[in-house]
Amino acid sequence: MKAEKGVGYLIDNAKAIRELLPSYTSNHEFLVKPVKYDYASIGINYFPSIGIKANKHINNKNELVLKIKNFHLDTVYLVGYSTDSKNNTLVKFKDSILITPFQTREDASEIKINGDADFIFFKPQNTKKLEFINIVEK
Repeated sequence: MKAEKGVGYLIDNAKAIRELLPSYTSNHEFLVKPVKYDYASIGINYFPSIGIKANKHINNKNELVLKIKNFHLDTVYLVGYSTDSKNNTLVKFKDSILITPFQTREDASEIKINGDADFIFFKPQNTKKLEFINIVEK
């Protein structure tokens, strides 16, 4: 079997598959969108599940430390924390804390807080919608 030169045939195959998709009937809804891989398109093409991971632990000075890692492909602003998932009990940070987009081998951000926290509230830059996640005890 002779190996193809270049990857042009893969691009042609992908285009052919994408053209065929709308002709199939399915019980599942799907949308064939033009594929854009540039950073500018992240505002309209993002993963609906925001990949923020948060852990908490007590350090040797008896302080509560939150360790937060951003797996989202855009900047995230940490707004505050709470013991409840409703934002009416939200304890806001003095200033939002910027967490940079996901990068391989990047360390998690550590934040010391006064009080207890079970949820962290944040806003992804591309949606500007207030979201929250559960903080896992480490």
